[in-house]
Amino acid sequence: MMKRTLIAMYLFSSAILSSSAQKQDSIDSPRAFLNLGFAGIWCTNGEKTDETTNNISLSLIHGYSYNVYGFMLAPFATVRKSMHGLQTGMINLASDMKGVQAGFGNNADKLRGIQIGGFNGINQESGGLQIGLANSRKSGGIQIGLVNMAEHNNYPIGLINIIKDGDMYAGIMTDEMSNFTATFRSGGRYLYGIAGFGHSFASSLNQWILEGGIGIHTPIFNRLRIDTEISAALITKFYGRIYFGDQEEAERKAEEYNYKTATKYSFRIMPTYRFGKRIEVFGGPSLNYLQSHCMENERIFPSNYMWRKFTSSSLKQVYWGWTAGVQYKL
Repeated sequence: MMKRTLIAMYLFSSAILSSSAQKQDSIDSPRAFLNLGFAGIWCTNGEKTDETTNNISLSLIHGYSYNVYGFMLAPFATVRKSMHGLQTGMINLASDMKGVQAGFGNNADKLRGIQIGGFNGINQESGGLQIGLANSRKSGGIQIGLVNMAEHNNYPIGLINIIKDGDMYAGIMTDEMSNFTATFRSGGRYLYGIAGFGHSFASSLNQWILEGGIGIHTPIFNRLRIDTEISAALITKFYGRIYFGDQEEAERKAEEYNYKTATKYSFRIMPTYRFGKRIEVFGGPSLNYLQSHCMENERIFPSNYMWRKFTSSSLKQVYWGWTAGVQYKL
């Protein structure tokens, strides 16, 4: 957070100091250092707010300027042409964005900078960094999020990556713990995300598995490649029931429920071979760290280990394992 704040302050200061050096726009744009407003034309820019260039624009509901070279703050912030600096609000819109857009939803035609928010969008091919729950762009730049969408991106960083010229695989895999997991791998030519849901058959506690991670494709030749993955898996019970009666009592029981949770972190190296156009098989060794504070989970810990520390309140272990599976290219 401190790093983001420093970056924002730097961009803000630089934009204000350099505003006098900005090139003239294609229209004779009026200039005002400060714009204060309520919504739309109800501001100090007046009816020409869509033609006015500002250094600072502050609005209670909707801010609207032709250019902003500095800082813009409004719940709904729109810059018709160029936004250079920091634009922040709930919904931010700009044509040419140079700097930082920060809000719940951000959209720009072109980006040279950073978008930080819940939902980020870039309409044209451009660079820049997107960080959010869901990111969408045409191509170029870097995306970091839960869901990434693009026409072309070889290096998306997220659990689910819908890339037009990329790959998506649905499969099933198992490991040394007798975990069986349905997986969805998706991404670009080299970097991809992993999302999985499965069941632990080694456990007598009816535990389920939620897994996420990232991986790297390393092509060897036409049908063979090496997939290197880092993943984190949550092994847990679920609490789900329909309760009729006192709502506070239901909430208390949910809080006291023992989910008997364990967590597993894995580093996997897996040769992957493709049969035909869509079927792939994979498998290889893994280095794992398994931990739990539920003593009933001792049964799921493998007998082989490189390091182990079992106490009266926790179970921890580092060990070698394996992973194998099959997947279908969608």
